[in-house]
Amino acid sequence: MVFHSRTHSGAAMAHDKKLKALACWMPLVAAVVLLVTAVQGQGETPSSSDCTEAGVEATDAGNDAEEPCGAHPCGQAGQPEPTAADHVAIVILGAQEPPREGRAPTLPLRREGFTVHGTAAEAEDATAVEAVLRAELALLPAALPEAMALRAIILCTQLGVQPRGASEPSPRAAVCDFQGAALYLDAALLASRPQHLRHLLHHELFHFMDLAIDGRLYLDPQWERLNRRGFRYGAGGAASQRSRRVRSPDPPPPGFATHYATTAVEEDKAETFAVMVTDPGGLTARREGDAVLAAKVAMIEHRLAGWHESLDESFWQRIAAHRARQEQRRPDPEEDGAAVANAEEGTPDE
Repeated sequence: MVFHSRTHSGAAMAHDKKLKALACWMPLVAAVVLLVTAVQGQGETPSSSDCTEAGVEATDAGNDAEEPCGAHPCGQAGQPEPTAADHVAIVILGAQEPPREGRAPTLPLRREGFTVHGTAAEAEDATAVEAVLRAELALLPAALPEAMALRAIILCTQLGVQPRGASEPSPRAAVCDFQGAALYLDAALLASRPQHLRHLLHHELFHFMDLAIDGRLYLDPQWERLNRRGFRYGAGGAASQRSRRVRSPDPPPPGFATHYATTAVEEDKAETFAVMVTDPGGLTARREGDAVLAAKVAMIEHRLAGWHESLDESFWQRIAAHRARQEQRRPDPEEDGAAVANAEEGTPDE
């Protein structure tokens, strides 16, 4: 072993001893500092910039981004709060990728009294429709799909319903399959009409809610009593598919959200809800001078709040705020949401 000799003065040797003692204490001091920092960090709250609005972006026909509002601004650790968009599978008929749950649907679909027909959707149409659907579903609470028994939305084309005994199917833009907990949409008819698609989606969703509330769709004496004396509904939604009156661009009659609402009690309720969600500002202005329409809006709000706790007053406030921002950001000249007629939709057994 080789030693290097070195000469130290007394002061230098004392200084070396102090440095060695300090070096021994440094690890302990560092550990204490880390512990104090960690304890202080537990009490901190995230800044408002860490809290983003829940939902996903969607692209409309004009490549405009949607900004959905979820049930709450944010979830744990700044993550978006789950919404209905997280609990409804959107399945493209004919796509290579399987659905998230269960088997891929096949058409024709035979139900008691009718058959649903359809073919595979074009990818471009399905993509455009899916974007709008996800943005609109993100407006709804996460618990709603299970409560209204809706598991999937199926996108196809050439959608139609063939009642038993009919020689051929009748075209539809939408078909509710309550037995299968699914909603069928014709992507080819809807891809270029985002505003109509929004309205149609919420119309159909209300059919599911309406059925879940009391198990009935076509009988509602309490609702009918809201109408003016002497009014009678039409022959039903299915019988009015090609009606010129339903497609009229004129304002709907007093007491009704749209012309299509006059065809049947179940369509009246669904149309009222659809306009409440898609055009709350326009509906507010209309119902101020229309006692019947105001009473129908109030009944929808009351029934939904009693059925599901998430559909309270704060839900409608969030919807109104979202639509106001949407209107400021991108006015949609395609068609007035308060005057959209669901002329090619229907529950199959209407």
